[in-house]
Amino acid sequence: YMKKIGFQDDKKLALWRKEMQEIFPNVENGTILTGVYYPNNKTVFYRDDDEIGTITDIEFGKWFFNIWLSEKTSFPKMRADLLGISHE
Repeated sequence: YMKKIGFQDDKKLALWRKEMQEIFPNVENGTILTGVYYPNNKTVFYRDDDEIGTITDIEFGKWFFNIWLSEKTSFPKMRADLLGISHE
């Protein structure tokens, strides 16, 4: 989805994909995954209340969260809900 919103560095995408595969567990219904973006620093992920991993590339968080927050998102209703924007 990052490519769909404009990120074109295939080497970084491959690296980020590998990092995400190592961090994200298999999730079951009811599992809560949370990502916290620290601008110009890192992105930290949690499963329920437990920290499960960090991606330290400062570009990652911006592009990861823009999957849902960018105006180019494939999920416009979710974007509107997240930003508190009317989507009618």
